[in-house]
Amino acid sequence: MPAVYIFAGKGVVDELDFWGGTFCLILFATVETVVFSWVFGIDRAWDEIHHGAIMRVPKIYKFIIKYITPLFLFFILGFWLVNRAYQLL
Repeated sequence: MPAVYIFAGKGVVDELDFWGGTFCLILFATVETVVFSWVFGIDRAWDEIHHGAIMRVPKIYKFIIKYITPLFLFFILGFWLVNRAYQLL
């Protein structure tokens, strides 16, 4: 990390913050949501959520986790890619 201190005034920290704290956060959340609800299976995932839990999560979240969250995250990634492509033109 000494490079961060050396190049701090040249925008390196902003670049690391964008890729690590913005883009990769959304990308990994999308992958995690798809793997958790579609690959692992929402019924098995739902059982895992409630394993050892005292409170029950309302059933509406089963739909939200499987459909709404991935769709929302894909829209964020899609709009970012379109915005980046537009900026490059």
